[in-house]
Amino acid sequence: MQTLVYRPRKTAVVLAFLAATLLALLLPARPAMAQAYPCNGPGPGERMVGMTPGGNGVAGVPLCVRDEAAAPVPQGPPTQWVNSYYVAAWHPEASDVWTAAGYRSADAAGEAALAACAAAMGPGCTLTPAAANGSIAIARDGLGTLWAATGASDGKARKEVEKLCVKEQQAICEVINTTNSPSWIEEIGYPVSQAIVFPPKGNFHRIYASTAWVDSGSADGDWGAKVWVNSGYTSGKDAETAAVTQCERDSGAKCKAVRTISDAFLTIAVDASRSIRVGSSPDYKNARKHAEQRCKDTGTKCTVTATFDATQKGAFVHDAYQALAEMKK
Repeated sequence: MQTLVYRPRKTAVVLAFLAATLLALLLPARPAMAQAYPCNGPGPGERMVGMTPGGNGVAGVPLCVRDEAAAPVPQGPPTQWVNSYYVAAWHPEASDVWTAAGYRSADAAGEAALAACAAAMGPGCTLTPAAANGSIAIARDGLGTLWAATGASDGKARKEVEKLCVKEQQAICEVINTTNSPSWIEEIGYPVSQAIVFPPKGNFHRIYASTAWVDSGSADGDWGAKVWVNSGYTSGKDAETAAVTQCERDSGAKCKAVRTISDAFLTIAVDASRSIRVGSSPDYKNARKHAEQRCKDTGTKCTVTATFDATQKGAFVHDAYQALAEMKK
């Protein structure tokens, strides 16, 4: 007769294996690389994610997944930062500038700016200082002279040119334009062109005005409060000649030019001692304030009696005393 032998330990292992296999079949489907399987604990390249259920004297079996190496991230083409050079060209008879920006060298920017300026104005163009990866600001003072300064941004360039104006000429400047020229990234071997020249807008030729009055001690009559103003001329010399000629024709006395400007605003004022003062400002809105401040800086008080635009064609005789009297009525 055959004897049956009960071997509980082997039976428990078989049952645990069957339970683990059944659980694996019931687990939600996952990508092949992340399927869980029975294991004796995590080995190299494996990660334990759980246990099979135990019970009825059967211990749970560890479940593992294999950690696959992360796929390499595709690398894009090699790139590089490119410096962006900028500079402006100006001319003695131009009221604005030609700004070259986005060039790969200072020389290339300078050549482009000079060529554009010369094409419009002929000989006589020169360059402002060049820089890279920033901004340039152009300003005009009360005489019409242009100033330039650079900075890391438009705002910083504005501040620099305004400080320069005050430091060099004790003058007030109005910023008339700014140009930003930032660096950029490009793929190596495939250069990108950012180069451009910004020309002035509108009529960029200087327009002049000049003032004259009777030379002290040479007048036959009371001409001391009168100022002759001639504006809208294409040259400073012509404006001066017109103002002096009209003054001498009207007064019959020797006259002299007082102030000649371009693209700005003339102011005539009477100070506390009743002396006549002729000044100028780069913008109309603040012309009166600038004239009053200049008087204050010299220890007196002024009343502005007239403001004239240099770019508007005209011939005027301004009696400052009469204008002051009418203002007080």
